[in-house]
Amino acid sequence: MKIRFFASILPLVLFFFAWGCSEGDGGKSVQVGVLLPKSGLADIGYEQPLEWVVENVNRAGGVAGKKLELVWKDLGKMESLPAARELLDDENILAVIGTDSSGDTFELAPLFIDGKKILITPAATSAHIFRAFAGEKYIWRTLESDVAQLRTMFVIAASEEIRKVALLTSTDTYGATFFDWFGFFATEFGMEITAIEQYDQEAETCDAHIRTILESGPEMFFAVPSDPESGICMVNAYDAYRKAGGTAEMLFSDGGTYASIVTETGGKAEGIRGLGMGYDLTSGFHYAFEKKFETPPSAYAANCYDALMLIAYALERSGGAGGEALADALIEVVDARGEETGWDEDGIAESLAAIRSGQLPDITGTTGSLEYDAEDHTDLVRSIFGVWRITDGEFVVKDYIWSDSGKKAGAQSAEAIFKSIASDENMQNLDGGSGSDLPERGGLWAFILAASSGWDNYRHQADALAAYRLLRDNGLPDDRIVLILADDLAQNEKNSLPGVVRNEPNGPNLYADAEIDYITTELSTDDLKAILRGQQDALLPEVIDGKDTDNLYVFIVGHGSRSGVLMEQDFLAPDDLAETLWEMKTEGRFRQALVEIEACHGGVMGEELEKETWSVADTLLISGANGYENSLGALYDRETKAWTADQFARAFVTYAADNTDSNLVQLYEHLYHGVNGSHVSIYNYGRMGDLEQVYLRDFVVE
Repeated sequence: MKIRFFASILPLVLFFFAWGCSEGDGGKSVQVGVLLPKSGLADIGYEQPLEWVVENVNRAGGVAGKKLELVWKDLGKMESLPAARELLDDENILAVIGTDSSGDTFELAPLFIDGKKILITPAATSAHIFRAFAGEKYIWRTLESDVAQLRTMFVIAASEEIRKVALLTSTDTYGATFFDWFGFFATEFGMEITAIEQYDQEAETCDAHIRTILESGPEMFFAVPSDPESGICMVNAYDAYRKAGGTAEMLFSDGGTYASIVTETGGKAEGIRGLGMGYDLTSGFHYAFEKKFETPPSAYAANCYDALMLIAYALERSGGAGGEALADALIEVVDARGEETGWDEDGIAESLAAIRSGQLPDITGTTGSLEYDAEDHTDLVRSIFGVWRITDGEFVVKDYIWSDSGKKAGAQSAEAIFKSIASDENMQNLDGGSGSDLPERGGLWAFILAASSGWDNYRHQADALAAYRLLRDNGLPDDRIVLILADDLAQNEKNSLPGVVRNEPNGPNLYADAEIDYITTELSTDDLKAILRGQQDALLPEVIDGKDTDNLYVFIVGHGSRSGVLMEQDFLAPDDLAETLWEMKTEGRFRQALVEIEACHGGVMGEELEKETWSVADTLLISGANGYENSLGALYDRETKAWTADQFARAFVTYAADNTDSNLVQLYEHLYHGVNGSHVSIYNYGRMGDLEQVYLRDFVVE
């Protein structure tokens, strides 16, 4: 995200060094491009820390026998894409630092991967970047994703014994991380969610949404503004709430650090707290920076410093070579655990000397240990946040918190926080179920629905086709499968592979020979219920025509909320599904049913199923997320520029393909530990019998 932390309220003293900005010098230097603003409103002081590294490196003899030089593309004056292309096309530019925007970084990353040129961002914090490009050795960050920031906000709430929380966030790339992970951490920290509200910062103000938040009765709510206008709106609404006697506290994300939020609200922001990126206090960076530049370091100053320092070390290791050699050298540099070295002038000189001699030191930076994800790199696994409070019209840092402080859920020390999985203490105990005295299984029927349409929802139809292919490969004929899709992907104008729909990059074409029975956009939710209940007519010729000896597999994927699964402009509501399954069981239309829900808040469908109103026997529902959290996507395909799968659906299909003899307890345990960012949940298991005696093959193999 683009953050204007303390810089706008602090004087900036621009400091230029002998080897500053350049357009090239004919090979006399090793050149690193910079894709950051150094002019206009977006300039928060990126230039100072970068030029400081240049000075320290060149005083230590440069890299690979040449001086280090920066080639700037000022995003205060240029658009990111043409600026990036200029740097990509320049063979003298061996690596690039930037951008400060999550959206820009996400769009540019494939170009740098294809161009085999390192892009290392000191400021783009969206979790989407790691989710899409982890393991692509040309994309790096010198900070953690906003998953770490959100978790730190929960740490603050937990330390104050907060039990009820709410979230107000934007709909853009920055806000998406907070929205995606809020339910997960609320579950892990044992807190009740009173409301989750998203606002479109391009089309609306926050007013109505923040009223909903405040009326829901939280003890603390997390406010995530993407721009100054949204932050100002939040402060104004919160001030009115406080004056009316409201007691809930508002905690800003780092998006609340725009100086204009303070200056434009006339004192209303006084006392509000929030987070910002910090640095290792023991490193002395703050004091050294302030001594050198006569101003405190701005947001991301430490991250900028570390980014260029890492590139300098990798360039020394690669002998001044770029491309894959540089990427491999960077991995070697951050993985090394030799003699520990520091970040300052002496530390840089010591590190470069060691690398020249063939040794690899244990480097440390201004932000700390610079330890990266052991498997995929890309992201740091530990960082520090400053907790500020607006005091006398200024952002005053009151405390610092390491992102792994009081860790309760999530990654091990060598894993990025994006890989956080649900803790064992939140696993369900599936003992004690009881079911009917069932006859031996006869046939199998399947109902597969991708409830969404459009290229942006590619993964939903791909998930449905993957489930369809699993069943077909396991011998279930088409006339026992009802497949419902929008069918608008294979020939979509955005599809660079006409006729192809796949569930993984470079994977098989799942669309080939698929027999689609209905088009989603042509059906109502009443039609879906009729198809499940076997109510065949001229408009609905293909239905589930099961008997009391047949098993039923239901897979539903799409967008979800507490209202159910979105079906174009309508919802397949939780009680719609529960009532339909109850009617089917009562009418003898299935023996046992396994229902799989891949949707945000998917657990809400299971909550309804468990109510005594329905008492649906011999029916189990498994969802990728509980009723208050999101289910996350997976596998970004750079060729089609689409997310091709959802984590839970993908995990289910890949496990089921090779483990059909597993029982449903084993299935649950595998999925629970294999899906990150949500809690895989089982519902109605008490009416399904002993799940250790119910097998996956009964629902996916003919």
